Amino acid sequence: MPDIQGSGLELKVDEIPDVLLDIAPDRIFQVFQNIIGNSIKYTPKGGFIHIKFEQCRDALAVEITDNGQGIAATDIPFVFDRFYRGEKARTQKEIGGSGLGLSIVRSIIERYGGRVECDSVLGQGTSIRFLLPLA
Repeated sequence: MPDIQGSGLELKVDEIPDVLLDIAPDRIFQVFQNIIGNSIKYTPKGGFIHIKFEQCRDALAVEITDNGQGIAATDIPFVFDRFYRGEKARTQKEIGGSGLGLSIVRSIIERYGGRVECDSVLGQGTSIRFLLPLA
C-alpha cells in the first residue's frame, strides 16, 4: 500500500459496511493501491484523502476523494484509458507514472461486474467512485 503516513496527508476512512463481495483480495487491494497512490502523488502535504463506503441495494459504493491538484475537465473522459496522462501530469517531470494505474482499476472493477467514474475540479481535487455488486 502507498505510504500515507510518510506523505504528510490526513487520511479519513469511514466505517466499512459488513457486506460480502465476490472479488479476489489481491485485485481489490490493487484497486485501492492505484487510486490512493494517485491521490498521494497529486495532493500536496497538508491535504487529505477521504475514503467513503455506502451500501446500495445490490452493490457497495466506494468513493476516494482528495483535495489535490485535480484534473482538467478536458482530461476526465480519458483518465481510465491506457497510458493516458493529463497535460498537467505530463509537464510535471518530478511526478512519475506510466498512465496505467486507473486503466488497471477500470479493468479490475469491470471484470467483477462493477463500474468506475471520476469527478474532478482542477485546483480543488478528485473523486474516484466505484461500485461492485454484492455477492
